[in-house]
Formats: sequence, C-alpha cells, structure tokens
Amino acid sequence: MIPADSRLEACIQCGTCGGSCPSYADMDHTPRQIFALVRAGARDKVLDSNTPWMCVSCYLCAVRCPQQIHIPDVMYALKAKATQEIMNMVQRLTAQPDPAAVAAAAAPAMEPTSH
Repeated sequence: MIPADSRLEACIQCGTCGGSCPSYADMDHTPRQIFALVRAGARDKVLDSNTPWMCVSCYLCAVRCPQQIHIPDVMYALKAKATQEIMNMVQRLTAQPDPAAVAAAAAPAMEPTSH
C-alpha cells in the first residue's frame, strides 16, 4: 500500500508534518496519525480517512520532516489504493452474472420433490 522508498518506517512521530500542513485542520487524522494507523495495520481506517484527499501536495511536510519521509508520496499511494478499492467494489456490484452459472445454481431448486 505504501511506496517502499517513502521511508515511512523512519517516522519518529514528531508531528512536524501536521504542524507544517496548511490543510491539517480539515483532516480527520494528521499525517503522523495516519502513519501510526498504517503501522498498526488499521487498513480500513486509513483508507476511510479524508487525510490523503485533503493533502494539497505543497511538500512543506516533506521539506521540514527531520527523517526526510516522502509524505506526499504516501498520500498519493493511499489515494490510489482507496480509489482502487472503490473501483473493485463498483465492479463487483455491477458485474453481470453468468447466465449458465445462474441456471446451474437454480436447477436443483427446480427439480420436483418426491413424496
């Protein structure tokens, strides 16, 4: 889900990213909180967060990060993953069933029962 070269594992949870972010007030989680959720394996909470979508890609966070984490790249990756999840869900919901499979599944229910 996260780019290997993002250096996310180097995050020391200092909060510089959130303090640098011009749109942090509109985020439901600061970048630091998102990173903690990623580390905790809270996939659904991360993908449901508005934080990646609020990122304006100004790179202030990345420039000021003492660990040189590529924070906007992480946000791009999270947006891409969330978009892919939505597309997969739409595809599943709109998929047309195979008529032969439907008929085969219904066949046992159509057989007469003997008394």
